[in-house]
Amino acid sequence: MDHNLRNHDNPFFSNFGKKTLAVFIAVILWFVANVEFDVEKSVDVKVKYADLDPDLIITNKPPEQINLRLSGPRSQLSSISNSNLVVNLDLGDVKSGVSKFEIQVSQINLPREVDIVSISPAEVTLNIDEKMTKTINVEPNISEPDKGYRIVGEPIVYPNKVKIRGPKIIVSDLEKMETNPISITGEKSKFSIQVPLQSPSSLIQIIGPELVRVTVNIEEITLQKEFRDVDIGVRNFHKKNYSISGESKTDLVFEGPYSLINELKSNDIEVYIDGNNLNSLKPGTYKLKVMVDYPNSSTVNLLKQSPENVNVVIKKD
Repeated sequence: MDHNLRNHDNPFFSNFGKKTLAVFIAVILWFVANVEFDVEKSVDVKVKYADLDPDLIITNKPPEQINLRLSGPRSQLSSISNSNLVVNLDLGDVKSGVSKFEIQVSQINLPREVDIVSISPAEVTLNIDEKMTKTINVEPNISEPDKGYRIVGEPIVYPNKVKIRGPKIIVSDLEKMETNPISITGEKSKFSIQVPLQSPSSLIQIIGPELVRVTVNIEEITLQKEFRDVDIGVRNFHKKNYSISGESKTDLVFEGPYSLINELKSNDIEVYIDGNNLNSLKPGTYKLKVMVDYPNSSTVNLLKQSPENVNVVIKKD
């Protein structure tokens, strides 16, 4: 039998090239899976500021965390997270002023095979100030009242002073503290409200109650309104022969609450003289009072009227 034919019939040599390639790929995959290569990973680490003197305070905003760029075996890096790393800065010896802390590699507890490629930021700067206590005035922060209303007198604040504690650089220049904004939209009379104080800085501590009671007295504005050259009408003259001597028009000035005066229009007002009492009188000249009818007369006052009287001449029929 031919030798080449025998090789062709042997199952071991069937698809020999493909089998060789499959073995080679399997070896490569095993090598990749079982041999560690160094890789890099970025992780954020919390910074803890400890043991600061209670009479001192940090006035700037130092970083709450720093970023580490790490290098090492993948299996080691996969076990590292920001939850199990912290950088402790001991502030027990700092004084008032500026303090700088360089972040050292020795401050960070990492597996032995893991290296730190970079630290950002590599240095932390702290502005330290002494704390100061002071009593200052409370000032209500009140919005504008509705149109036609006004605040009467000074709002009453209780308590009208508050004790605060914070950085000397801020507290020493502070003379007052405002309340949170107080809206008086829709308020028509005296009212009281409890409102929180509004600290000008998160570094300032309010010592004692943080709520004050503010009482505001609101009243409607009194307004005047003038109508000029209003025609004087007549009533109850029946068929009398008469004429008006002099003015046949009048000027009027009203005074009252804003809401009523502002709505008062000329066609709401009726001005007239009444001839009812002249029916039995002889011809001649008579003085009649000019009458004025208008809405809300119990609240709105007729402040001025000119003329108040007119002369009416009764003629012979």
